[in-house]
Amino acid sequence: MQTGVINPSAHADGTDLMTQEAQHSAAGMAKGYSSNAARAYSFADLSAYSFKDRWLIRAADLAFFILIKLIGRTVKFEIEGWENWHTASREE
Repeated sequence: MQTGVINPSAHADGTDLMTQEAQHSAAGMAKGYSSNAARAYSFADLSAYSFKDRWLIRAADLAFFILIKLIGRTVKFEIEGWENWHTASREE
């Protein structure tokens, strides 16, 4: 019995994107990367979503980007002590 729920991670050919991501994550772990880090730096395939859902995802992405940018511009910090300034300004 089908419940009418659409699996957004399923390809049209029946393969599951989550399975593919798990395989890529396992390959990344073999190289020394954690699976969460490998997944965080990869883009998900949005083709399984409807046009409206893809548009909403991209609009939310833009809204969060702008929000983080605005918050970042309002953050101020102060460094006390010359030795702390050297430590904070050092590039690694």
